Amino acid sequence: MDLSIVIPTYSRNAILAKNVKRLISQITPQVEIIILDNASPKPVAPDLKESLGEDFARLEVVRNRVNVGGNENITRAIEYGRGRFIWVLGDDDPVLPDAVQRVLAAIENHPDAAYLNFSTPAPGHAPRNGTTRCVGPAQFLDAIDSFGQIIFISDCVYRADKIRPHLRMAKFYQNTCAPLFAGFLSGMHEDDVCVLLNVQIVNNGAEDTPQETQMSVIPIALGFSKLMELPLRPDLLRRLVRVICQPQSEWITFAGVLHQLLLDARFNNNAYGARIAYSRIEKNFFGLDSGFRMLIRRYVGWAFLAFPFAGYSLFNALYKWRKGESTGLEKMKDRKHL
Repeated sequence: MDLSIVIPTYSRNAILAKNVKRLISQITPQVEIIILDNASPKPVAPDLKESLGEDFARLEVVRNRVNVGGNENITRAIEYGRGRFIWVLGDDDPVLPDAVQRVLAAIENHPDAAYLNFSTPAPGHAPRNGTTRCVGPAQFLDAIDSFGQIIFISDCVYRADKIRPHLRMAKFYQNTCAPLFAGFLSGMHEDDVCVLLNVQIVNNGAEDTPQETQMSVIPIALGFSKLMELPLRPDLLRRLVRVICQPQSEWITFAGVLHQLLLDARFNNNAYGARIAYSRIEKNFFGLDSGFRMLIRRYVGWAFLAFPFAGYSLFNALYKWRKGESTGLEKMKDRKHL
């Protein structure tokens, strides 16, 4: 078996069925599809069977007895995949018509690769001009052009025998929101080859995915800072700081984090919890940027959260003044989505 395509999913039955239908026609005898249903309230198997008909027999559905959490379900993909390479595919990311062919071609062209990273146009993903091969963890970290793209699971293909021995580390660092990256990096050898390709295999499905099923930036910002706890050499940790700071100017921005925390403080009457979260994010994530501008922002954040009702109103007014539109404050008011 050359390739296992493993799709972790939870309660996105219609989107999953639509995307698997795009994928199923590309399957060859050397490729398998496994669906990991994370105890969705409505099991995904009946909907897939209705959508795929006879093609349903060409895939395997594994249903967890309980909801083990999104990051745990992602790491389980490495357990269940039987192929030489494992592609963990997001349930809401539609594949291109020749995606499987492109992945197999990359595997054939780079048979020594421990990790293949493809390229999907999306906010926070830097465009690539070509293919970059790097050997060892230092070269890999130096070559990372976009951390968002590196941890975008649908762009990542791992060689099973290179990631599976370090799965315990991936599970230990699940709360980083980048468990496979954490496990792979912590176990990288100096001769492991990583390939960053200028090849697209999926479209980013986030825009068409319901807002209430998407993750807030708060647990992501809290999680990224924990990557600094990985057991790495000092020179690798210094390189990792640069990588982790990339999203601060792209998609885990200071304004975005402050906005979410003000919403929590204002609408959920949880000013204390918002300040606790901010204290950790401000110190451990934004604190990685030692620049004067970020230092001022960090102090401003404390002022906004000290008086969350006034801070919320001021933030909204400033945003509207600069952008000419509302912040979309009606979104994400329920703490379970924060």
